[in-house]
Amino acid sequence: MSPEQIRYYLDGANFFTIGANQVDATTWANAVDHNFFIIYDLAIGGGFPDAFGGGPNGSTVSGGAMVIDSVAVYNKGPGSTGGGGGTGGGGTIRGNTITAPAGKCVDVAGDDTGGNGTPVQLWDCQSTAVDQHWTATNNTLQTLGRCMDLTSGGTTNGTKVQLWDCNGTGAQTWQPRPDGSLLNPQSGKCLDDPNGNTNNGTLLQLWDCNGSGAQRWSSAGFPTSTGGGGGGGTSATPTIQAEAYNGQSGTSTEACGDTGGGQDVGWISNGDWLQYNNVDFGSGGRHTFNARVASGAPSGVSGTVEVHLDSLTNPPIGNFSVGSTGGWQNWTTVPSAISTTTGTHTVYLKFTTGSRQDFLNLNSFTLS
Repeated sequence: MSPEQIRYYLDGANFFTIGANQVDATTWANAVDHNFFIIYDLAIGGGFPDAFGGGPNGSTVSGGAMVIDSVAVYNKGPGSTGGGGGTGGGGTIRGNTITAPAGKCVDVAGDDTGGNGTPVQLWDCQSTAVDQHWTATNNTLQTLGRCMDLTSGGTTNGTKVQLWDCNGTGAQTWQPRPDGSLLNPQSGKCLDDPNGNTNNGTLLQLWDCNGSGAQRWSSAGFPTSTGGGGGGGTSATPTIQAEAYNGQSGTSTEACGDTGGGQDVGWISNGDWLQYNNVDFGSGGRHTFNARVASGAPSGVSGTVEVHLDSLTNPPIGNFSVGSTGGWQNWTTVPSAISTTTGTHTVYLKFTTGSRQDFLNLNSFTLS
């Protein structure tokens, strides 16, 4: 980067930057061209930025404690082709860049060397940076021979994103959605740029899916629609995860015990609904709805799932009934005929029952 800069971050947010062009060359060289020591000093005073609590005030008292969670120093040089390839190293560029808010790219801290635990961040896009090129394979995102991973398998807001050996766990599963978000089904949350920050070095995190610009990612490597109906949507042929909805009412997500793990949508009762945008049925038409369901409802309690297109008030194109399957995690596939459909539509699933009790868990569905 020219001119060189030193940036200071707190919880992933850049609160102070100084560049080589702000001081004379000798001062800059004396400040940066040597080894560094990290010194911790707990003091009361000064003018800390208002965004982080500000400085002392009338209620400030003497004494305090400093708790240090971790320390890391990153030196991100210009893009390079790495050296030697192999697991965890640089080498040949494979895959595609993932474009983030404000045109930044999803990047691995350091310079094409990403080992286990290396943070995933935003950085200026560089065509020669190996660690900015990702391969989307089986719902994983891979670079440098490793996978995009959630630190310690976390599922809570603020969990940081890192690089780790690919291991097939839910912490490494990412599903591109029609609104541009990347869903982690295990947590039901999305890849997020904290507060829509556009500074180099911003560490990416997990956060509640909210459809904001801070959660919109694009890549030529993401799966695209198949079929020729409306184009540009989610293909109705692959499995659509229930928790990958674009809107809902009355439901919640939970850990799923079905094959493949992840999450299911549960606590479904009368009047609840789920919404899935831009589902592409192709030009050949789909006429069967296959739902992966479970129910631990008491004997005599059942309900109906209605499939609507483009509006909840439109007549259903099909419906099917669900009763107890013997347990809330006892999964079975229920096929149902629907009117032959082509093109791209918003799919609504509406749930009805004469009981006031929950009657259904939904893991996924396909249309064939």
